[in-house]
This record gives sequence, C-alpha cells and structure tokens, in this order.
Amino acid sequence: MGDLTSKTVLLFFSNKKRVLQLDYDPSIFLNNLYRLTSFQCSLSCNMVGIHNGQPKQMGLKELLQGIVVGLDNLDAVIRILRESSSNAIASSGLRSGELP
Repeated sequence: MGDLTSKTVLLFFSNKKRVLQLDYDPSIFLNNLYRLTSFQCSLSCNMVGIHNGQPKQMGLKELLQGIVVGLDNLDAVIRILRESSSNAIASSGLRSGELP
C-alpha cells in the first residue's frame, strides 16, 4: 500500500515503472491494465445440469431458468427437503412434480 495523499501513484507493469496521475482517465488506465497484464483473461466452463434424471450439457440460459424455477418454489423445495428422511426420497420428491 502506498501513500495516496501525493499527486502521483507508482504502478509496476512488466518490470517497467510507470507513473500514473490521480486525474488520469480511468478508461485509459483499464485499457493499459488489460493490454499489459493478464488482468483480463478468458475462461471456459462446462455447464452440466440434470434433465430428466440424466446429466446434460446446457447453456447458461437453461441453467438460470432452472434456478429461477427453484427460487420461485423455494418454500415447497424446503418443505420437501425437511420432510424427507433420506437423499433418495428428497431427490424423488423434487423430481415427482410436487412443486406447484
């Protein structure tokens, strides 16, 4: 941590010292940060959900729709989970369509 009461802040990019004024344009700063560092990177993920009892690769929209259904019926989901004596019973209760 540096003392930010002065007019300049020193940043280090790729072993090169650069001086940044506090009134520096934030968009220029971010563009330089993305260009000179690995701050911005891409990431791939394998999104798998359960559909009809089988694992299936799904898009983000499909997974989010499933989460919304669960949240819309949260009270029923909690009731089924609390009343179930085992994981298998809870799982079959959630799949059986007891949700409103």
